[in-house]
Amino acid sequence: MSLFYFAKLAASSSAYNSEPIPAPNQVGDAVLTIDGNSLTEGTGTNIVQYYPRKVKDHFAKSFNSLSFASFGVGGQTLDQMIADAATQIDPLVDVSKLNILVFWETVNQMYSSGTGADHFTRTQNYAQGRRDAGYDLIILITPPYLKKDADGVFRGISGVITPNDPGGYHDRLTDFVNLVEGADINTMPWDIHINLMDAPHIGGGRDEVKDNNYFVDSTHKTDAGYTVVQHLVIRKIKELLNIAPTQYAPSNLATSNVLANSLDLSWTAPAYPVSEYRIYKNANLIATSNTTSKNITNLVEGQPYVLTVGAVYANGNEHKSDVLFVRTPGSSLVTPVNLRFDVTTTSVRPYWERPTGVNVDFDLATDPYFTNIVGTSQNFNGSNITIAGKDPDTLYYFRVKSVDGANTDSDYLIGYTRTLAA
Repeated sequence: MSLFYFAKLAASSSAYNSEPIPAPNQVGDAVLTIDGNSLTEGTGTNIVQYYPRKVKDHFAKSFNSLSFASFGVGGQTLDQMIADAATQIDPLVDVSKLNILVFWETVNQMYSSGTGADHFTRTQNYAQGRRDAGYDLIILITPPYLKKDADGVFRGISGVITPNDPGGYHDRLTDFVNLVEGADINTMPWDIHINLMDAPHIGGGRDEVKDNNYFVDSTHKTDAGYTVVQHLVIRKIKELLNIAPTQYAPSNLATSNVLANSLDLSWTAPAYPVSEYRIYKNANLIATSNTTSKNITNLVEGQPYVLTVGAVYANGNEHKSDVLFVRTPGSSLVTPVNLRFDVTTTSVRPYWERPTGVNVDFDLATDPYFTNIVGTSQNFNGSNITIAGKDPDTLYYFRVKSVDGANTDSDYLIGYTRTLAA
């Protein structure tokens, strides 16, 4: 099978899912995977025409990061897709990102054997396996089929008559699509069904006529056909994304009543039901809460802390807030102020206003807990510094505090910046 990586996507929930999915242009990464047969990747040489690429290109700027993979292969059956998924499709799931799967395969499997009901069961098994593997949003596409007229003759949309139904393919496909359409979507392991019999320009049917250029079924091997599918998939993903226009992590963390050994922490709840909140201090779980506030105790005077709140949903998934930096009082020194940055692709230059008569200690790190420090200085006599040798397009955290040489220091002034992309 062919595998194509591009740059990470996101999605929404139906009643099958127990938590919402954020809309485009929000903080977060995602993965888009597409699986199928030649109806996915086509059979020609102009691979950029096929709908997976166009869907990927459409959403490329909607998210912080969009990972894309396509496993469409001509001649592939659903049984082969089921057999390959555990080693090819499922490993792409990333628990920290939103995972979307779009798939179809009816033609090759139904030409071989079985009934429409058999294929409906296969399709459920394939989708349920991917749901169990961690895909958050699953879209099923079914292709158009020939309809019988009043005389029981299969007739294409342009009136061309097919004398028979080879192997009963169109009867099986008709039964299969009717089973998908008649199923309760809330009990199915996919979130939405795109029925190409309802698609514009396909006209509720297809022709079995072909010439040297294309099949006249508006879906296979033609720019026009793939454009139809592309717009349908994009539209449905947008509809699902717009169900949940807000993030589902806590936001607006704030402290009050900050004392030497305790403080009150509060936050804004997501727009969706949360089972509980988990409160973290320096990345360690210290408490839970059923409300949007918590009194934090057992703190040390004059010490800095990094606080985070996670929202836990009914399915066990947890989504954490941005970090909040705080320090308990206990220092007599004045903290530096007015932190700002200049950056290049390989350097970070922080500036700050240093109180009169003191030096500073500072650290640059790649994480908000300052466990991976990549630049540091003690008793520095200055108000800016260029720290070179850094990676492009990387988030860096900086902290600076006043020191007086007598083991007394101030609160940290903390900020972060991102280097320029190469």
